[in-house]
Amino acid sequence: MRKFITLTAAILFCGGTLGHAQDEQNHQFSARIGAQALKAQTLITDGQYSDAIGVIDKALSEGSLSNFERATLLRMQGSSYFELGDHSRTIQSFKASLEAGGLPKSEHTQIEVALAQLLIANGQSLRGADILEKWHRNGGQLSSAHFQLLTQAWIDQKNFSKALPWAKRWFDGVSVKERKHFDLLYFIYAQLEDRPRQADVIRQMITRWPDDKTLWQSWASVLSAAGEERAAFDVNVLMYDEGLLTEEAELLRLVQYYGFYDIPYWGARLLEEEMAQGRVESSQENLEKLSNLWRQAREYDRAIPVLEKAVQKSTGDKLHAALGEALINRADCQKAERALKTAMDRGYDRGKGWMLIATCRYEKSQQAERPECKTSTKESRLITAKYKSQDEAVMAFEMVPGGSSQRNSANKWISFVKAERQAIEDRCTFIKEQGRLRCMEEIDRAYKEYPLTGVLDISDVCLSYKDAYDAEYRAGKEIFN
Repeated sequence: MRKFITLTAAILFCGGTLGHAQDEQNHQFSARIGAQALKAQTLITDGQYSDAIGVIDKALSEGSLSNFERATLLRMQGSSYFELGDHSRTIQSFKASLEAGGLPKSEHTQIEVALAQLLIANGQSLRGADILEKWHRNGGQLSSAHFQLLTQAWIDQKNFSKALPWAKRWFDGVSVKERKHFDLLYFIYAQLEDRPRQADVIRQMITRWPDDKTLWQSWASVLSAAGEERAAFDVNVLMYDEGLLTEEAELLRLVQYYGFYDIPYWGARLLEEEMAQGRVESSQENLEKLSNLWRQAREYDRAIPVLEKAVQKSTGDKLHAALGEALINRADCQKAERALKTAMDRGYDRGKGWMLIATCRYEKSQQAERPECKTSTKESRLITAKYKSQDEAVMAFEMVPGGSSQRNSANKWISFVKAERQAIEDRCTFIKEQGRLRCMEEIDRAYKEYPLTGVLDISDVCLSYKDAYDAEYRAGKEIFN
């Protein structure tokens, strides 16, 4: 701002001070005032602004000045104050010059425009903007610098709707667009909450400055504010792929995004790689995050080593319970029980803990080879093993505390397991009875055929039933009867 005013001052404030001395009769200096004005002009040209002000003040104190003489001297006075950096007095002098009248129209306009610039630059933006816009409506040609001033003036007033048209004209008018031009448009669109145009500006900036991480972050923020969370996530992924995410907080935020959008596998891989590289600390909290992601992805074999490492740093129950659940999903019931019992000892819900243990025991029993009835030593062993595993599951279900919210479910499981065992026994009873009836029929048929064949043809399987058949059907009879 200061640079712009300095440049215009050299053109507007000093040049042409005495150029209209003989233009018209009412635009002339008297000999006496003209001599003082010329002396002041010489001092200004030599950079002796304070001395020039002294000469001008003396001339202004004399009476009988024409409007032209007073306005011109005040103009020169304001120019000198400006060069001394006294903007307040510059503004006063220019206002007084305009109020005096008598200047040619072109010079009056120059002072008016310069005053507007000074007002905007010195906190009186509303008045300065009104002057510049009025001048423009009356045919004045605004420059790129004026567009910038008007934009700033309305921003100072927090009137971003009025600032936007001037900002766009400033933006469109510059041949070489710099970062500041984009930043200004982005800022105004942000204040107006125009998310689509904000995003458009950011995309243009990223095209020009692709390595600027703050631009990518702004783009993601705009998308998120607009409710386009998934698009914001995609931007973060692009940032990571471009190597722009290097800080631990940034990387963990991206990992969180993966979990939120139900892509746990890739979130876990990213976190694991960054922990291996040392950009993310292998803290208990981060290990827990990693294990949770692997579990969400159903990669239990990868979750378990992480949890085993994490529990070494833990004094609570949560991680031990998580380890127990992961081990259950891998059907490693013995290790799961140890982890869950440790968790319960440290305060974990005993109802949940014992339900998990019992369920694992039961699922383990279901993996055993399905037994048939006790028709052989092998089948007897299978049934014994099946009953034992079921008993162990029931014992665990019975450990669920009476006041637990899990107690009702435990009771249902116990009933289910007992019903399952009864079903095995009922099935065997049925199979055994069917076998007995078939043998009875075979023995009966053998007795009936004996008179013809002379051979009592009974299979080895059914011979064990002959005594029972004889006792029931052939008591007191000879074989030949």
